[in-house]
Amino acid sequence: MKTAKVFGWTLPFHWIAALTGRGQSGRIPSKSRRFVTCGRRIRAYCAARLPLWAALVFAQGSLLCPAAPATGLASRAWQTKDGLPENTVQAFAQTADGFLWAGTTGGLVRFDGDSFTTFDHSTAPAFEESDVLSLLVTSDGSLWIGTDGGGLIRYRDGIFSHFAAPQGLDDGFVRAIFEDRERRLWVGTGSGLFRWNGDARRPFTRIRGSAVADVQMLYEDRGSNLWVAGSQLYQLRNGRLQAQRFRNRDSKDDPIKAMIQSGDGTLWVGSLSGLSSRKKNQKDFVHLNGITGAVTSLLIADNSTLWIGTASDGLFTLKNHVLARANAFPAAPRTSILSLFQDSGHDIWIGTQAGLVELIHSPVSIIHFPKGATSDSATVYVDRHNTVWVASRRLYTVHGKSLTPVSIPQLADVNIQCVWSDKDDSLWLGTNGDGIYHVTQKGAVHYTTQNGLVNNFIRVIIGGRDDTVWVGTDSGVSYYLHGVMRHLGIGDSLRNESIRAIHPDRFGDVWIGGSLGLSRLHNGKFVENAITKALRSEKVWSIYEGSRGTFWFGTRYGGLYGFQNNRVVHFTTAQGLISDSIYKMVGDGKGGLWLSGPAGISSLSMNDLYAFGETGVRDLHPRTYYISDGQQTVQFYGGTQPAGWNGASGDIWFSSNHGPVHIIPDHDSPPLPRLRIKRIVVDGRTIDEGNKVVLGPDDTTLEINYAPILLKPQKIMRYQYKLDGFDKSWQDVFGRKTAYFTKLPAGHFVFRVRAYYADQLSRFAETSITVVRRPVFYSTWWFFSLIALAVCLLVVTGHLWKVRQVDSRFRAILEERSRVAREVHDTLIQGCASVSAFLEASSNISGDRDLKEEYVNFARSQISITMDEARRTVWNLRHGGETQGDIRKIISDMADQMSKEFGVTISCTFRGRKVELDSITLHEATMIVREALMNALLHGDAGRVEIVTRCDLYQLSISVRDDGKGFDDSQVSDKGHYGLKGMRERTTMVGGAFSLQTGVGNGTVITFTLPLAS
Repeated sequence: MKTAKVFGWTLPFHWIAALTGRGQSGRIPSKSRRFVTCGRRIRAYCAARLPLWAALVFAQGSLLCPAAPATGLASRAWQTKDGLPENTVQAFAQTADGFLWAGTTGGLVRFDGDSFTTFDHSTAPAFEESDVLSLLVTSDGSLWIGTDGGGLIRYRDGIFSHFAAPQGLDDGFVRAIFEDRERRLWVGTGSGLFRWNGDARRPFTRIRGSAVADVQMLYEDRGSNLWVAGSQLYQLRNGRLQAQRFRNRDSKDDPIKAMIQSGDGTLWVGSLSGLSSRKKNQKDFVHLNGITGAVTSLLIADNSTLWIGTASDGLFTLKNHVLARANAFPAAPRTSILSLFQDSGHDIWIGTQAGLVELIHSPVSIIHFPKGATSDSATVYVDRHNTVWVASRRLYTVHGKSLTPVSIPQLADVNIQCVWSDKDDSLWLGTNGDGIYHVTQKGAVHYTTQNGLVNNFIRVIIGGRDDTVWVGTDSGVSYYLHGVMRHLGIGDSLRNESIRAIHPDRFGDVWIGGSLGLSRLHNGKFVENAITKALRSEKVWSIYEGSRGTFWFGTRYGGLYGFQNNRVVHFTTAQGLISDSIYKMVGDGKGGLWLSGPAGISSLSMNDLYAFGETGVRDLHPRTYYISDGQQTVQFYGGTQPAGWNGASGDIWFSSNHGPVHIIPDHDSPPLPRLRIKRIVVDGRTIDEGNKVVLGPDDTTLEINYAPILLKPQKIMRYQYKLDGFDKSWQDVFGRKTAYFTKLPAGHFVFRVRAYYADQLSRFAETSITVVRRPVFYSTWWFFSLIALAVCLLVVTGHLWKVRQVDSRFRAILEERSRVAREVHDTLIQGCASVSAFLEASSNISGDRDLKEEYVNFARSQISITMDEARRTVWNLRHGGETQGDIRKIISDMADQMSKEFGVTISCTFRGRKVELDSITLHEATMIVREALMNALLHGDAGRVEIVTRCDLYQLSISVRDDGKGFDDSQVSDKGHYGLKGMRERTTMVGGAFSLQTGVGNGTVITFTLPLAS
């Protein structure tokens, strides 16, 4: 016989059912019907005599039905405000890369779990119509898209291809697409059935046969039979469509929208009239009672549950022959279900006229408050019988997937804040301003400040050793022992005024946390230690005692503190916590510590926490959990305890504004997502995705956006990236999915990014992309090569210049020596030669004293002239000579003097204009003429010399012609004869041209021309 315990009484279950009028299903059990009358009388008596006990028996009786397991499904929802082009979602598909594709009335959308990308006529010309009715991914990886009037579209390798009448598909209203086991593609349209034939020009063929029209659904059963449904039901046999019997009890016109086969071989058909089934080896379809609206979609999930979407009555589930309305999820739509789909991660997607909904398999579920209930704070507590109590203005118990209100007439208008059950199964109920109620079998005792309570606003109720019940209030601590309520206050050395947490430990001490820190009551006295001193400025909201004598303290704003062997350790978000605010800590008995806070729920490994005392490792790696009602934020409560508790089976409960949150810890490793480079932005411009990013020399900023393809909530993911060749270590980020780089140096880099779960650092998904930064021209190899070449050329040029300078100096020295030699030759030597000639002539005269004297006077005069010329030459060598002079006058004077000296006729002829020569040219020309005259008079034995001077606008030409004996110029040696060489050098020095015409016995003609400045 099944029994249950109520306030210490062990009663048969059918007695409880009779008393409460309920069984497991809410109906009176058949074997208990004979007790109904008695039960009603007992309830009436209890209501009259023991109203409180009767109400609690009713509440306990509701819990005695075995509770259904947690749903294990969380929900999310999206609408146009979240990125959908339109709210009506009509079809789903998932490609091999993990993307979810959804067909809407506003286009095709691709979803990576976080953001949508829309394809329509504006982004892909293949979409002649944006209303997408059907989707299918075939075995070759192609995505097929059926539109409402725009034909069929194939998406493969990033290219959209359109199929319509020219390709044999002469109906553009594509309602259904299907690929059978033989990989043949079938297309159902508003006017019939088509098949892909593989022809390149006309790939679609219409199926002939029965008059099938308005195909809504295509399905292949396990017997490889292809079913075609619309206004009628057909089966394809031997290439022909044959009508099948599908009768509706109310109407002959019953269009079919969905078909699926369950594991036992049963065919399920959704039609306008509801849901029908045909079991294996049966011929007729049987209508299922309970669903009256049109069934639009069917899905068999991997747990053998049949999900049923209706057009006007919401979502249903069918499992183990039990039909239930799927109303446990606020995001689950109540009406207009258009499509159902299960992705590769086993989550369920629902397309509706009001948006997109995802039901996520999760260890977390929410038991929602009854409709209309309000909650500004809540606590949750599990007693020793595994009954879950919830206090939130009024008292509830968890029954299956719902909360059952507990009716206590004496507390009808009391705002209940917290609940506790002692070893006698009596209840302690803390209120917000009305003290404490102790509910027993004998009735309720009310404690306020009038009978021992320190304050009427209750924050904490907890049991201690020796049957003590500790009560934390807004202004101190009270405790109940042996029927008497006493209190501790500020005068008792209690550090806190507003109490938020109380923990009686296993050693008999009591730890009290509140708005002014932490206090420790030891042997009836408050004592100080390292942890109480460390927490003086913190608000302590939660206390947890570990299994190794370690105590953990959660604070409102300061993170997590640990205390062991008089040593304090402190953890914050810097060490990995998801928030520095901790509302409640609960252990699961399997090495996990669970924390609630404003950022949600997370779990920590106790081994990580204990490591601080053993290895000094202080980094934490919490696992976070997604908890949401659609897109609504779930707010967890703290500051009033118990804000969380653990069940007998290791499950965890936390209080929230939506109702108690139930967690069944799942220690399996979740699958890793696929990671991709989503977008690359260089200096504000988006560039095409590829395997390489090339930055120009002028590009300064690089932004790489990465994202996982994960159809589950992505907030639990963490990321790290590294630019190999630039970053020395991995850069850790939490929620941000963008890497920024500025002013990268030139070179080749590899950007690598990893996605991982916080508690599984060794498991990660990774992707990479090459980044190339082209250098500026002055830092390229060729530029450096040019610079090196230029430096080499400069060195060589410098060397050559230096050599040239040395050579020039040497040449200058030689030139100066040659000049001095010429001057000496043309002045001193020539003068000396004249004197020698006069003296020689004088010595040869014996009788003619006058002539001899004349020769001597000529010699004396020549010495004077030679000395003057020598002085003039020295002056010219030092000062550059006169500035300018008339060459004709100089030549005329020179001819007169030499004619007298040598007694030879020298004639001068001047032609052209008069010209004033600069000092250098004048000097050189004079010396050339003089040398030519001296050669003719001294060596040529000339009897007559003619000097012809011609001057035009551009040049001066001087010819010295004699009628002497001439010579053979080929036999002339430079050794000891410097006259001709000197004349040539002088002519060349001033840029002129020199010519010599002579022969033995033919006289000599010396001509030189000098250029004149314009």
